[in-house]
Amino acid sequence: MNRSIVIIAFFTCLGACVATLIVLQIVALEHQVCLGNTMVVNVATFGDSLTAAHSSGKVLDCTSWEGFGYQQYMYRGLGQRARIHNFGVNSQTSAQIAARVTSALQTDYLTFLMGTNDLPGWTPANNNTVVNAIAYALAQQPLVRRGRVFVATIPPECAGFPRANPGAVEALNEVIWRNANAYEVVDVSSALVTPGGKNRTPAYCLDDLLHFTDAANQLVGYLFADAIAKPPMRTK
Repeated sequence: MNRSIVIIAFFTCLGACVATLIVLQIVALEHQVCLGNTMVVNVATFGDSLTAAHSSGKVLDCTSWEGFGYQQYMYRGLGQRARIHNFGVNSQTSAQIAARVTSALQTDYLTFLMGTNDLPGWTPANNNTVVNAIAYALAQQPLVRRGRVFVATIPPECAGFPRANPGAVEALNEVIWRNANAYEVVDVSSALVTPGGKNRTPAYCLDDLLHFTDAANQLVGYLFADAIAKPPMRTK
């Protein structure tokens, strides 16, 4: 009886060890492919908590799966040939986000998803908060290596959110489109909005009625990846 237990334990352990070795070999191969891939591009993603997604300051590539937000889908959409830097910081306005862009930043592409925290103080008189922030950021970072900057339209707000103000979202997004001569627009707002409505589709709203569900992250990540992969297009 004891001998049978020992034999079973031995083969159980052996199976676990073999499985572990296989996993390690796969990981090592992935790392080798990544490190030897000369086509890897660097993407710097700037934004607020929709970008931070619990992984602010992290880098997502084939050696480090730190991404929890839309960046993981951006990475997949780019064929796993990207190194994505998360520069999202919770609760920041577009001006605060832009202020963190410096000339020392080394990247191939810049992406911005911001403006949600500009909404509480919005009035028709300050429609230019987001585009002014973008202009400031581009002045600090004039030489993006591949010359392409992507700005997302502001996501529609979820129905029932205390500060819900679809009018502000639409007004700011119109200005983003109208000034798209120095950047390319990624139309996140149209992709997330309820068909025929002004609020975000409920399936894209977490219970806090603010942040993205995984379905929303997937949609946004692939939108950015598709925009990066396509030839430049700056008009609506």
